Amino acid sequence: VQLSGITNTILDNVEGVQLTGIYNFVNHSMNGVQLAGIFNNGRSVGGVQLAGVANHVGTNARGFQLAGITNIVEKDADGVQLAGILNYSKKFSGFQFAVINVADSSSGCSLGLLNFIKNGYFKVGMTTNELTNANVYLKTGNSKLYTMLMIGGSLSDQEKIFTFGLGLGHDFIFSRRFSISTELSSQSVFTGDWSNTGILAKGNLNINVKIVKGIAITAGPTFSMYTNANPVPVEGYRTQIPPANYHTYV
Repeated sequence: VQLSGITNTILDNVEGVQLTGIYNFVNHSMNGVQLAGIFNNGRSVGGVQLAGVANHVGTNARGFQLAGITNIVEKDADGVQLAGILNYSKKFSGFQFAVINVADSSSGCSLGLLNFIKNGYFKVGMTTNELTNANVYLKTGNSKLYTMLMIGGSLSDQEKIFTFGLGLGHDFIFSRRFSISTELSSQSVFTGDWSNTGILAKGNLNINVKIVKGIAITAGPTFSMYTNANPVPVEGYRTQIPPANYHTYV
């Protein structure tokens, strides 16, 4: 065990625990636990890295990383990366959670607002439905788990409505041209008054048929649930949400 108030430095391999207030450094292999108030740095790591700001591994890492801002593995990472802002690894296997996740290739799952995977998804699409006639989404991640950023609206003069939100999905891929997607999403619904914004939750089961590279047709059923505790009509905006023939719960 190494324990210090400021920094721990080892120029060779280490097996054990490093605890410090600011910075841990291992010049070669680290097998064990690194806990630092600010920054952990090792050439290769097998075990656990916990840091208030950042963890960095110069080659490969296996195990668990938790950082307030960022985890960076310059080559292969196998395990769990949790960060407040950014996770990066060249080749990733396991689970990543951060605002932004980045990997050159991934056989694992990445959960964040944006997931940039070189061999993964960066899909932009347009849809229409019974509530909003123009919707745009961005999907990032891979078939195991992808994140959706969504925005939509209906621009009728007397029934305007705008939606925006997030979602998660998984693709069951059967061939190069055919797949089925399961998706869950939650969107805010704006009808002219920010203090009375509703919530639209959806579950989608989509059938996807690829026409040519980069273009696919998607269709399928949707289960929707809309909640708004105190709707207030606003001139020029839609007031009947959902449509009158939908079942309501009081």
